[in-house]
Amino acid sequence: MSTGNASGSRIYMDANATTPLLPEVVEAMRPYWTEHFGNASSIHLDGQQARKAIDQAREILAELFNDLDRALGHSAGSKEAGKLRRADDLRRPAAQRPHGSSRHPACHPA
Repeated sequence: MSTGNASGSRIYMDANATTPLLPEVVEAMRPYWTEHFGNASSIHLDGQQARKAIDQAREILAELFNDLDRALGHSAGSKEAGKLRRADDLRRPAAQRPHGSSRHPACHPA
C-alpha cells in the first residue's frame, strides 16, 4: 500500500514484500550483479572473488553489530532464516525460548 503524506511524497508501506535499497547499497552491490557474479561456494577464480566479498561484508557487519564472537548468522532468505532461528530455539532450555505473537508465523512450531 502506498499513500501520500502532507508534502505529497510517496510512502511505501509494504516492506514485508520487498525493501527498497539505499543508493549506496546499489552501488556497492553493482559489481557483483554485473561483473563478479561467481558462486561463492566454487573453487574457480570467480567463485573465490565472490567468497572474498562475502567474507569482507561479514567482517563489516560483525564490527557494526559488535559481534566479536561472530555469532551473527547469514541466510539467503526469510524461510532459511526462520528455520535457523527455530533450530537455535530448540537448543535452548524451554524457559529461555522466545515465544508469543511477536514472532513471525513462519517461525512458530508446526
